[in-house]
Amino acid sequence: MTKMNIAQRINACMADVDYIQKEKKQGMNYSIVSHDAVTAKVRPILQKHGVVYYPRNMTVHQEGNRTQATFDVRFENMDDRTDFIDVATFGYGVDPQDKGPGKAMSYGVKYSLLKVLGLETGDDPDAVQDARADHKAANDRVNSPEPAAPVIRAVKWEGAYSGKSALHKALVEVDRNIRGCGDAAELEAYLSTPEYRNFFWSCEKYMPHYLEGGDPAPSEFVGIAELLEKTRADFDLIQNNPLRAG
Repeated sequence: MTKMNIAQRINACMADVDYIQKEKKQGMNYSIVSHDAVTAKVRPILQKHGVVYYPRNMTVHQEGNRTQATFDVRFENMDDRTDFIDVATFGYGVDPQDKGPGKAMSYGVKYSLLKVLGLETGDDPDAVQDARADHKAANDRVNSPEPAAPVIRAVKWEGAYSGKSALHKALVEVDRNIRGCGDAAELEAYLSTPEYRNFFWSCEKYMPHYLEGGDPAPSEFVGIAELLEKTRADFDLIQNNPLRAG
């Protein structure tokens, strides 16, 4: 019996694996597709078809609490170690302690597996639309006396927040959550939660300075809009880097 080459083995793996279920991390109100979930899903299938994988040719750059790692993930035929493909990938990790390098490597490995095996993750923007959003066609809203405004007006102090003090506490937590996101997927998942949307709408109506920065926002925090812009720009390095797999 003729043994399969690496391309044939990967194709067989693609036929056996389908969907990666999102999961909710402890302490988070939103779901992500984690490195561990991807690994648990694909490892037995790769083993079944005789494919091993490992990172190599790694270059790491550290800037403050941000770690950038550029490397290859090699997918190798276990019966012929000269038969392999190398997938260029890029990982980025932000952590105030010592977990940045691990996050960067995990991110790069996760996306190389997702792309090589063509896996679906269920990231559907339509699935995170708020129930109060107006989905009517434009011509159906022409005569509406309240275009778009109900989303903001629905948030009242006696609703999600009881007053400025409660919103201030929420600001501290939102700032911490944004800075604690390890990759773009975690950030966008967090921003789609009711927790964050309620905070955003309340700030937009009652305390816009919490979004824009400056008085009366706490001096130790930058505006959430500025923080998001910087964080997204950093994470965009992954999406736009030409070495990223897929």
